[in-house]
Amino acid sequence: MKTIQPELNFNLKNFNTYKLSSIADVAYIPNTIEELVDVLKNLDNFVILGAGSNVILSTTGIKTPVILTHKLNKIEIAENIVSVECGVKSAYLSKIVAENSLSGFEFLAPIPSFIGGAIYMNASAHGQAI
Repeated sequence: MKTIQPELNFNLKNFNTYKLSSIADVAYIPNTIEELVDVLKNLDNFVILGAGSNVILSTTGIKTPVILTHKLNKIEIAENIVSVECGVKSAYLSKIVAENSLSGFEFLAPIPSFIGGAIYMNASAHGQAI
């Protein structure tokens, strides 16, 4: 697979909850898990940025390559098995699971993250954790 082309001098303003303007020298925006894996195989040092709800970005910019996960947002539900990519918003996942008559994800509704970050940070609310 050919590595996706990076975005150069990419403004991360729309990728953090404080809307701080921070320029990434290099940003990768994978559309598929395969593209993400390919990028990860080809980088030694990187930062992954999901919803940007638990970070404060430097207004002087980011020299380390940034990988944005917002396009990795597929959800599949087969009976009671839920498969989710890392770029799905936690609140949206909670809603979709409920609409499919499944439970256990309600606590994610108020958490302003993507599911990848929620798992990485062990998000919790109301006595439940992911």
